[in-house]
Amino acid sequence: MDRPAETSTSPRRSRSPASSPRRTPRDAASAWSQAAAAALWPWVHGLARRRVLLGTTSIYARAKDCSAPVLTEASPLEEEHPRRALEEAFGAAGGLIVRLSGLYGGARNPVRWIREGRVGNERRQLNLVHRDDVAEALLGLLALPAPRPVYNLADGE
Repeated sequence: MDRPAETSTSPRRSRSPASSPRRTPRDAASAWSQAAAAALWPWVHGLARRRVLLGTTSIYARAKDCSAPVLTEASPLEEEHPRRALEEAFGAAGGLIVRLSGLYGGARNPVRWIREGRVGNERRQLNLVHRDDVAEALLGLLALPAPRPVYNLADGE
């Protein structure tokens, strides 16, 4: 059905996009996004300047007789560990190294590891850390004004 032509007694002004832009929801979201980014940028930029390398606690040298069960960030490293040179270079460049113990959560299930025989009965202690705890710890470490160069993460259980 055809619509009748609109008639108006008032003069029509032409609207050019430059003289009166139409704001759409997308424009409003974009403006909000830009304002949020501008407000958050200094904080994000500060975090981005800090580089983090996720390492592994398997890099530590362990006594064959398990006589030193407690590992700290100051414990000696394995001389031949494949990550040692990378960690040393990364740390020398000012990076933050976070060494994770056995990661679990989601599809990574320690009970399944035992059932499948991937983890056996050994004398040495098995240290684990949940993925959510890792995420929370990383956010906390990134917020520190002057963190230490190396941290170990384990759940302590």
